[in-house]
Amino acid sequence: MIDRRSFVSGLAAGILAAPLAADAQPRGKTVRIGVLYPGSDNSIFRGNFDGFRQALGAAGYVEGRNLAFEPRFGDGHELAPLAAELTTLRLDLIQAVARPGVMAMQAATSTIPVVALDLESDPVASGFVKTLPRPGGNLTGVFMDFPELAGKWLEILKMTVPALARVAVLWDPATGPAQLDAARRAAQVLKLKVYPVEARSTAEMAAAIRAAIRERPNGMIALTSPIFNSGRRTIIELAARHRLPTLVPFSGDDVCPGRKDGGQDPHRHAARRDSGRAADAVHALVQPQDRQGARSDDPSNAAGASRRAHPVMNRRGFIGTLAGGLLAAPLAAEAQRAGKVWSIGDVFAGAAEVSGALTKALEDRLADRGYVNGRNIRLVHQFVPPEPARLEEALAILISKIDVLVVWGTVSAVAAKKVTSTLPTVFLTVGDPVAIGLVKSLAHPGGNMTGVTFEASAETYGKRLQLLKDLQPDLRRVAVLRAAGDANVGPAMASLARLAPQLEVELQSFDVRSAADLERAFATMKSKRAQGVVVVAGAFTYLNRQRIVDLALTHHLPSSLPFKEAVAVGGLVSLGPDLVEMARQGAAYVAKIIKGSNPGNLPVEQPTRYELALNFKTAKALGLTIPPSLLARADEVIHP
Repeated sequence: MIDRRSFVSGLAAGILAAPLAADAQPRGKTVRIGVLYPGSDNSIFRGNFDGFRQALGAAGYVEGRNLAFEPRFGDGHELAPLAAELTTLRLDLIQAVARPGVMAMQAATSTIPVVALDLESDPVASGFVKTLPRPGGNLTGVFMDFPELAGKWLEILKMTVPALARVAVLWDPATGPAQLDAARRAAQVLKLKVYPVEARSTAEMAAAIRAAIRERPNGMIALTSPIFNSGRRTIIELAARHRLPTLVPFSGDDVCPGRKDGGQDPHRHAARRDSGRAADAVHALVQPQDRQGARSDDPSNAAGASRRAHPVMNRRGFIGTLAGGLLAAPLAAEAQRAGKVWSIGDVFAGAAEVSGALTKALEDRLADRGYVNGRNIRLVHQFVPPEPARLEEALAILISKIDVLVVWGTVSAVAAKKVTSTLPTVFLTVGDPVAIGLVKSLAHPGGNMTGVTFEASAETYGKRLQLLKDLQPDLRRVAVLRAAGDANVGPAMASLARLAPQLEVELQSFDVRSAADLERAFATMKSKRAQGVVVVAGAFTYLNRQRIVDLALTHHLPSSLPFKEAVAVGGLVSLGPDLVEMARQGAAYVAKIIKGSNPGNLPVEQPTRYELALNFKTAKALGLTIPPSLLARADEVIHP
């Protein structure tokens, strides 16, 4: 699990809201909101968080100015310690998402205001509140208790698959038995045999689905759970691979592959409305009592009304949303343009022995979607040194031979931008594509490019600096290792410069142009009494990660890196995306382009999985003690 801003844009659809005592907010104070989410960060949730953030912005609360978030993500047993950690962060209020998150937060505090967003529970029957109009205690929120919808989903599946007889039911025990019981009751009426399959975390989900498939069902439904929403791509891809008609209670382009680009997602719009409603509740509770202009006719401005949070959705509309396109089936082959073998260029700025695993991951993910190299697509892999002139030369030759281009790394994407303005191009692991000039905006890229950014937010480098400070509290001087001319350097330095004064840290920049420059750079760092080093992400630093961490250890410098692969070979700490998972996102873009989408109309995504990795052995060698709170948040720990 990682810190606040790295995950803010990956929060779940419609989940952000929190209360704050109105008379506790003096002017000029930054409101700090914690978020506990039982699942993983995922781009699925980002658009809905924007709605909440915009609603708060309209009320005068702007992130980075007078508003800050501290999100935590985890599964199962991870939630209790994360909830306990949130209570120590001096937060003004906390958002608890889904039944497991609400239960963990309720157990952790009876004093900090908590707002729930729970789509599975009856809040009174569950003991979260006393009554709907008068919740009592420190908890309120938005609840949608529709367990009978599980039966409706079975009806929809039966109507779609008339021969349906055996149905696997994927469920998360942490959400309670109400939905599963409703599905069983409906199955008796519909004369179906159901096979409940448990998954308590995203890690268990794929194995659970495979276990279900061994029972030879001819249909499957997934009940509501945040972990299933986070991992819905896994559900859809496995269902498609096994040609298993599957209904999931989430909508989106990945769930409904037949929908045209730009189509409306009513489920998401409903979630956005709930986000805005939640933001209104926050506004009512954060604004000073004497603030002028508060609308007396707005129910969120009344204390009782702001806590009356059990909205009832239009059930016919909700069922219509499901029936309108949430049935996932193996449609990839049908969607492909008949007869054409697509040539896809895959260009990586680096050596095959260092980068080959990522291009192999892209090939595997395309095959999962029905696009198999040598059968209905032709992949052309090229590994080019991370030098702009050589990349431009290689791309100029390649583009006339391919239909779609995939480029890895900022330096490759910048070279592609110079070489072609027409060939559909998917970039992966780039810095800030807007600041770099690759696209007009994340939501509407325009032109011929779209793809996945490397950073989860503009503040990620500040977080990497914060990690060094957490590991070495007396840190005062930090070296910043940069590849000269890399377009990532500007946004990285801006992020570091914003946080460094708050941490009382002096930044020292060191530019390198080749691997031969690294030894000199580290020797100079030591002579200038640097106490740690932050490495700027880029093709050069990824390619030379082993040499960088070796030199950092030689010079006794704690290192904060953007790649977990660097921590695996001796780096101290990293905060960055799962690059193999990013290949999955890249494959989704390529599939959409093959089906006819214009890349300029496909929004740029951020990483779906962002990870904190620590090397216990390196910390010991440097004489550092990893704080328990940091160790608890780590996704991966390298032990001796």
